[in-house]
Amino acid sequence: MPAAGRSINVREFIDERKVSPFQWLVGFLAFLIISLDGWDTVIIGFAVPELIREWGVTKQALAPVLSAALFGLAVGAFVGGPVADRFGRKRVLATSVFIIGMGTLATAYATSLAMMLPIRFITGLGLGAVMPNVVALWSEYVPERRRSFLVTVVYSGFTVGAALCGFIAAWIIPAYGWRTMLMFGGALAILCVPLLVVWLPESVAFLTVQNRRPEVIRKILSAIGRTNVPADAQFFLPAQPVVKGGAIGTILSKRYVAGTVLIWLCYFVGLFVTYLLYNWLPTMAKEAGYTSAEGAVMVGVLNWGGTLGSIAIGWLMDRFDRYFTVAVSFCMAAISLWAVHSVESTFWALQILAFAWGWFIPGTNTGMNALTARFYPTVARSTGLSWMHAFGRFGAIGSAFAGAAILSAGLGLGQILPMMAFAPLTGAVAVLIIAGLVRRWALADESATKTEPPTAEISPSA
Repeated sequence: MPAAGRSINVREFIDERKVSPFQWLVGFLAFLIISLDGWDTVIIGFAVPELIREWGVTKQALAPVLSAALFGLAVGAFVGGPVADRFGRKRVLATSVFIIGMGTLATAYATSLAMMLPIRFITGLGLGAVMPNVVALWSEYVPERRRSFLVTVVYSGFTVGAALCGFIAAWIIPAYGWRTMLMFGGALAILCVPLLVVWLPESVAFLTVQNRRPEVIRKILSAIGRTNVPADAQFFLPAQPVVKGGAIGTILSKRYVAGTVLIWLCYFVGLFVTYLLYNWLPTMAKEAGYTSAEGAVMVGVLNWGGTLGSIAIGWLMDRFDRYFTVAVSFCMAAISLWAVHSVESTFWALQILAFAWGWFIPGTNTGMNALTARFYPTVARSTGLSWMHAFGRFGAIGSAFAGAAILSAGLGLGQILPMMAFAPLTGAVAVLIIAGLVRRWALADESATKTEPPTAEISPSA
């Protein structure tokens, strides 16, 4: 039990202990949030073939609707991170899930593409704010030695939600229609909001940095440590870098800016390929001669691959060099995309490749979240993650239009995906450059500590 009146380093307090039931509750709620996010992100892709059939619209006409949610995702990510770094992760998350639920319900009642477009944009605002803030909050509750693994386990909820959406869509849409599928997804999100309001705690690291509500910090640490933290204890974190401009100034500072831009590039190419698959794989499969149900199952298999790949990549990141692990995974993504050109007409072989796409594409994106959470300090973590997501959305937006254009040009599954192999190769190179930057920082910091008095810790793994 901590001595009365002592100062407690919150980061060390968490790092020195096993993960407690209280932390697992936080992890479960974070997993639930990200699962809803995954579900509602991909749900519109399953409606696309039905919208083409029912409304008689073209693929090009649907591209703005698909990209509207992605524009909303970008705006939500840009705004959600700085707002969360200012006002807290919990408020942003609960509000965002409510927006997702209401937006998905409203989409079910749309009667035209013109009506659907603004609704999908508003839904995207909630989707964009959720993902980076879930990662930021959860990463601040777990010990450093297991952070990459536990972050990727929770973030794998995105692919779990997307996979469940695929399998359930294969049943609901043929039997009850695409509107019922959207109503079901929206209701799930809204029902989860009260759970978050009651059970989800604010980030203890955020409360400590903001020097807010010490009694809440004490209760949280008592639950984590399964002990009584004294009422007069003082709480602190390892000193954070102080940069003009706050969180935004930190990620764009001389120390971080090169890594920041490369992280954006990695997530841009990762989400370009991911959303090309989410939005257009059912349509590509149908044009290759498969049924809508088979296309939905293919996306479901892809997402189960993403779930297992996310967990495996996180486990490897905690045991080996995390940058090298992510770079190798990007390379494997390129190989799996290239391989499709020879097995396009064999459904069982496509299922194997779909599993590999999930493992090495969404799975690697999850690894990027764990890597980025450790790259930035607490004062800028939500902003760093959310701006990574925001710039990644531009890749997702581009994929909506690129998919429509390529399909309209008459290219099929076996031509489109091999063309995409260059994107993850670009990500692999960028990650290796980031690794070099971090090693250079480490050498510079080590040299500085030998010649100067001790200074604040500003390691990118803070």
